[in-house]
Amino acid sequence: MLGRHPWRILLALLITSIVMRGALGDSLMVEILQIVLFWVIFFGTVETVGVGTRFLSVSRIMLVVWVILQLFSSFSDASLVALNTVVTIFNLVVAAGAIIYSFRELLKTRSADLDSILAAVFGYLLISVGFALVYAAVEVSIPGAFELSGSTANFSTFMYYSLVTMTTLGYGDILPLNDTVRILAGLQAVFGTLYFAVFIGALVGRL
Repeated sequence: MLGRHPWRILLALLITSIVMRGALGDSLMVEILQIVLFWVIFFGTVETVGVGTRFLSVSRIMLVVWVILQLFSSFSDASLVALNTVVTIFNLVVAAGAIIYSFRELLKTRSADLDSILAAVFGYLLISVGFALVYAAVEVSIPGAFELSGSTANFSTFMYYSLVTMTTLGYGDILPLNDTVRILAGLQAVFGTLYFAVFIGALVGRL
């Protein structure tokens, strides 16, 4: 679906999806475009790595359901806690699936080249996006889960928080107040450290 160099295309799409909200604003059309772009990225990851027919069918169904839930959540009242709880769960499942698929590709790599390095960068950013989606959904389901210091509770804000948590920078301008997001943030910081130690280290060792 993505040609001979899928990881280059997927990485470019992922970076575009990350910066587009900040560049184009938070209009409903931009939000819908971002959801569709995420679907292309997740679906492209599954197709690129290649899994068994059964898992591929399940993944496709999950992605379609995820898009429907995201779109319905965008058009519905943000106070629908039950809906946002379901969206949060699907965010976790879909992002985890895409991350696992990308890791499978990295582990199969015998020698490091440009595509494998870009795949590693893609996986790192994909984890950040997955956590950002979960943080955003949690804040909607549990208002006040974060102290935002005047920032708007949108994807760009939580993407920023996810990146500074992933890299363990921890500027302190956005703070997790809820026990659930505190645990998630801690796990993300640990995962970000291990990612560099294990996967990036393994790639460098294959140069």
